[in-house]
Amino acid sequence: MAWSRSSVLHAVAALHIVDHLADGARTAEEVAEREDSHARATYRLMRAAASLGVLSYEGERRFGLTGRGHLLREGVPGSLRSFAPFQTGNAQWQSMRLFPEAIRQGASQTKNATGTDLFGYLARPENAGEAALFAQAMANLSSLTVQGAVAALDTTGVSTAVDVGGANGPFILEIGRSAA
Repeated sequence: MAWSRSSVLHAVAALHIVDHLADGARTAEEVAEREDSHARATYRLMRAAASLGVLSYEGERRFGLTGRGHLLREGVPGSLRSFAPFQTGNAQWQSMRLFPEAIRQGASQTKNATGTDLFGYLARPENAGEAALFAQAMANLSSLTVQGAVAALDTTGVSTAVDVGGANGPFILEIGRSAA
């Protein structure tokens, strides 16, 4: 069931459903027209998203955006939009099919599923799209805490800082902005 929910969230993000509802409730037909998707299938997706609390059903085939739905909007502070499609990407999908083995062995199954660890997988040129989603997802997750963490730092006298494992560098960029 979790993968079904993840797939719904992936489709909602990929089809910009929540972005189409950002300025108010719309019917599935209106969203489908904006997104160039199949109207009945879009209605079923929006019903599924409403069952997850991402959308609200407003009656007469109209759907609105909930607080959870705002988390999937593109380009808004705190967005988790890239996280949903990454979670249903090939690396995660293939690894999760081996979940029982992970429990038996107490170890990640990414190498067994993809032939390498996650970062090796993402470094392959053919996986550039997944790598970009991963980097954006990590930056989005980091953005939830970066400003508070930087505000708590005393950088007096610091002339060099390194952000190890910082996705695209939102933490170090914020340190630089606050020091300027």
